[in-house]
Parts: sequence; structure tokens; C-alpha cells
Amino acid sequence: MGGTQSAPVTDTAPFSVVPSTPAIPKAPRTSVVGETEDGALSRAAKLAQAAPQLSMVRPHLLIAGHRAQWPTAGDYALINCAREALFPDDCVPPAHVRPILSLALRDGPSQELLPFLPRVLAAMADAGVVVLLCQQGVSRSCSFAIAALMCNEGLSYADAFATVKAARPICSPNPGFLCQLLELETYRTDRSKRPPVYCFGPHGAHDAHTWVLTACHVPNSRRAARPTQVERHTKALLAYCLPEAVHVWCGATAETSQVGPMEHEIRELYARSTAFLSLLQTTSETAFAYGCYDVVAPPTPPLLVVEPETPIATASRAVLSVATHLDGPWEVLRDASTAFVWLGADHPATPSDVVSAKLRAAGAIGPITIVLQGDEGEPFWDAYESGY
Repeated sequence: MGGTQSAPVTDTAPFSVVPSTPAIPKAPRTSVVGETEDGALSRAAKLAQAAPQLSMVRPHLLIAGHRAQWPTAGDYALINCAREALFPDDCVPPAHVRPILSLALRDGPSQELLPFLPRVLAAMADAGVVVLLCQQGVSRSCSFAIAALMCNEGLSYADAFATVKAARPICSPNPGFLCQLLELETYRTDRSKRPPVYCFGPHGAHDAHTWVLTACHVPNSRRAARPTQVERHTKALLAYCLPEAVHVWCGATAETSQVGPMEHEIRELYARSTAFLSLLQTTSETAFAYGCYDVVAPPTPPLLVVEPETPIATASRAVLSVATHLDGPWEVLRDASTAFVWLGADHPATPSDVVSAKLRAAGAIGPITIVLQGDEGEPFWDAYESGY
């Protein structure tokens, strides 16, 4: 700053930190264009100074903006985080900077970042030297660089941020991205905070052809929604994450052609987020349940890592079944060993023998127990909590 002089930086480490020294009086000097009254560069001047730079976070990881001066030779993989922003005519990436991923992300607090992290990590995995790029190289690209260090190197958010900031001083993720990066750190350390329900759907009106897996949150908050808090629309594709399996719930009018891509996104979410792999034990078998509108998960299941080589099997039966009338999908109980029928306080006055007959007709062969709201016993709750 204007009244402080820093000691010179010795080039002994990839990311040296400038040591601070006591203030030393300086002789008056002429101000430079872009400086503030205390001699510091203004934000506009800092952005202009950094615009042509490719900032090296790691030898294989660079950050740049649209005004970058591209190297004349070499082999670089480009991840463009701001597809909607056009390159200036004189700064179009050359042929040896090959695009490998293009995302239409917007630099706003409501933009979801974490749903795109698995595909960014996957693209980076075998790409060699990667350039993370956004319009100015300030928020979107820096946020992914921070997340990549957290996931691939196990750094804390603070250490990852400091590393990127040292490499690119104009690094400044917007408040929404900062919150999501802190959430990522929380997910690594506290299983109870990991989202139990995800929704698979279009990224947004500006990017309707890109489908992403987004955690379901309580309205007007970043708190993960419990399964009972998520409204199941008929067009929805939802993933319920249980300790033993991930179950996919398909609405009656959902685009079933998207179930395959949804499976892929779930695998990428678990397999590519190395931050989770070191903290959770994987399972050798995973089940997916496909249904119309009757598959529901227990109230608060934690997330589970799924190994990419694990084959996905179809679940033999639903976890729970919910029906609003007697003509509901009782056939889901065909293979169940035990059937508990829970009748809410406002259910129609229907004799128990009628309900039992419906279940028998649907093929349920195990014992059938009618349970009224308020009269639930331990066997019912034991079965409910175990996923039956």
C-alpha cells in the first residue's frame, strides 16, 4: 500500500507469500493512472492488469479470462464456464487450446455451481494442462479451481482459496459461490448435512438442453430438504440417497429417457468427488428402483459413495409405497415379505377386511397388519426405519 513497502519475493516455491515488514517512509512520487489516493490499484486497474494473464494455480491448472493472451504453442484443454459470453475478436483461443467442456453459467448468487462440479472434475481428470476460463477470470473459473483443489487434493476451503488467490490476486467468487464452496467443505466433514434428495432437470430457461442433478433445498434457504419436504411433481425425476442404495423416483409424466443420463450424473457425483471417497466406505452393490409415483425413501438417509465400476441393478421391490385411495398401485407389494398398511386420520371409513382383500388381490403373500395413525407400535417403526 502507499505507506508500506514489502520485502522482495524470492522464487523458491511455486506460490511464495510476500512477507510483511514494518512500515518504511517513502518519498513522494507521482500517482499512476488507476491508483487510488493511498496508492493502491483500483479494482478496474487490477482487472485490466490481470486480463492478459494465464494464472498458474498448478502446473496442470491455469485460470484465464476472455482477454487472455494465449500462448503460441503447446497443448491446452479449455473448460469455458461462461459459454454465453463471446470472445473478443482479437482474443479467440487458437487451435492448440482445445475446448473440452462448455458451461452456460452466470455469475450471480442464485447460480448453482456444485451440480456442475462432477463433470468439471471428470473433464480435468485426463486432459493434461487445463485452462479454467470465464469472462474475467474472477468468479466462476476461480470457484471451480478452488473446488478442484478441495476435491482432488483434500485441501480445506481456506487453504484452497488462499492458493488460488495467491496465483490470481483478482480471485473473488460471488457470495453464492462462496456459500456453495463452504457447503462442499461441510459435506466432507458432516454426513448429516449431505443432501438426501436430488432433482434431475434442465439447468434453466437459458440452457434447457443441459440437465443437471441439483440438491433439493428448503424454500428460501440453503438447508437440505428432507424427503418428506420435497413435493413430488408428476414430471419430476428425484434421487433418494439411502445408506444401501440410491433410488430413482420417476413421476407419472416424467421424461423416462432422462433416467439413463441421471444414472450417469449420480455416478459422476459420487465417483468424481474425491473429497467424499476418503470419508465414506463404498458398497459392492447398488440398487436403483424405477417406478411411477410410489417409491419413497426413509426420512433422513445419508449420502453414499458409489464406485463407478459397480453395475447398476434394478431394485427387486419398492422401499415404501404411498397411495391416496384403494385403487392405488398395490402390486408393488407383490414380493414383500411383510405388509404394514398405515391409515391416516383423515382416511375414508373403510373396513380393514376390504383393505386386506385389495392387498391379497394384488398378490401380497406375507402377513398384513393394519395400522391407524396414532396407534403405531414398535414393529411398524422398526419396519419403516429399515426401509420396508
